[in-house]
Amino acid sequence: MKTTLKKSSKKTFLTLCVLLTTFDTFAITENADPKVYSLDIYQIIISLAPIALFVITTSIIFLKLKKEDYKIGDALKENETITVTSPNPDPDPANTANTETIQPKSASRLLAFISGMISVGLASTFCSFWAYNYFLTGKTADLSSITNVLLSLGLGVVPYAFNKVSKAIE
Repeated sequence: MKTTLKKSSKKTFLTLCVLLTTFDTFAITENADPKVYSLDIYQIIISLAPIALFVITTSIIFLKLKKEDYKIGDALKENETITVTSPNPDPDPANTANTETIQPKSASRLLAFISGMISVGLASTFCSFWAYNYFLTGKTADLSSITNVLLSLGLGVVPYAFNKVSKAIE
């Protein structure tokens, strides 16, 4: 029985390998001479588990939402509705205007959503890298400078929070 991988699966696997190799290259300190151990299958599974958990969980959530005909765009709209009145093209004087209520789209919610998803994805990647590097070298990698990256991604939530606070004050 011959098993074949889809082209996208091969690309994903190759991307993960390159990503882990790149992280491993940059994490080694200058004066350290780590002893490299060979990894068994369990260590590789544990190393890739955070990334796999993120991908599987995100896929399940989006597939379930798609199955229920839920649109992410609906979640990214404001809670308040706005009444919009537009002139009616009908020449009948009884119908002079069309009135409809809409929910405006929120750019701040979109930024918060995107930065949140990227933050969780990066955090799972860094966890995988840390475990992989620890199993490979027996030493923990210094990821202290990564906090600046994750904190800067947290800034994507600031516009949404500012909008909510300013509306609460009004």
